[in-house]
Amino acid sequence: MDAIKDKIRFIYIPFLKIGGGFIIIYTFLDWFLFIKLQVFSANETLYDVVLPFALPWIPHLIWLWPRIKLLHIEKRNGRNPAHLFLFFAWGALIFPTIKAQDFMVAATGKLTKLDNINSIDKGDATKYYALQKCFVDTKDIGVFRHVFTNNGSHGHKNTVIRMSIVIPIYAEIYDTIHATCNAWIGVMYNEPLGTELFGQELQNECASFFAKSLNDFYTSDLYSFSYLDRVGNNYKRDEFREAILRSKKISLTDENIFTAVNTPFEARNADNLKWLLIGSFIGGLVWFGMILIPSFDKQKLQEFIIKHDRLA
Repeated sequence: MDAIKDKIRFIYIPFLKIGGGFIIIYTFLDWFLFIKLQVFSANETLYDVVLPFALPWIPHLIWLWPRIKLLHIEKRNGRNPAHLFLFFAWGALIFPTIKAQDFMVAATGKLTKLDNINSIDKGDATKYYALQKCFVDTKDIGVFRHVFTNNGSHGHKNTVIRMSIVIPIYAEIYDTIHATCNAWIGVMYNEPLGTELFGQELQNECASFFAKSLNDFYTSDLYSFSYLDRVGNNYKRDEFREAILRSKKISLTDENIFTAVNTPFEARNADNLKWLLIGSFIGGLVWFGMILIPSFDKQKLQEFIIKHDRLA
């Protein structure tokens, strides 16, 4: 029982503090530097995925690794299994950090209510918009078809078919006589095939997917949205821009590209919060189970406790 208490005190609680502290500090810096100050323009994948994937190594290596080495873990075949504990501590922090960025972006995004889309450039740009009235022109859509191959694990390749559709938004139907458009709704369809396809087989898959996606698009209710969500600087915007180039309309700006959201605005963060909590709970539970398995190195623990008490 004393050993479990010591593991909770010297390893598990520090693990929670390091993880929680990293998520809070990183999320604040993400908001302050990239959203509020906009110190530089970069693809959102960099600070919403890449950095949360890479940076958790640093606090774990500095503060958690010395505590992991208190456990008695014997080397096997010249390898130190203790590194597995460090690896998992890093992995357990990645998903919650990424979901925390999604939560922060949605929570801090401002909702602007407009009578119609013509008023969108009269104030500061915001992430969310609610329109009193609008007209979407399904006759002048732009469509971009994209087929590419992802490199998965163990050399496995996966062909992905993607179709991006943009629809011009107007205040009313009479505005469609203009050759220009100031705002667009984007709809994206994805189909990972699970394997790499070529030739006629790929052509058949593409034809079937494109036909099915267009049928879904034309039978959906494009007026049922509760609000519009501005597309950020990411791959979706890149592909929607390509679709705009294939529309009959000339775009006045490619900054006003949105996705239509059917759920209430108040519920925008429900899934992000749910997965943030689930990811944190599972990671913390598995980590706790891992540190229960090995025993302490008694000499290292005693030296650590003496040092810890001296600094307290």
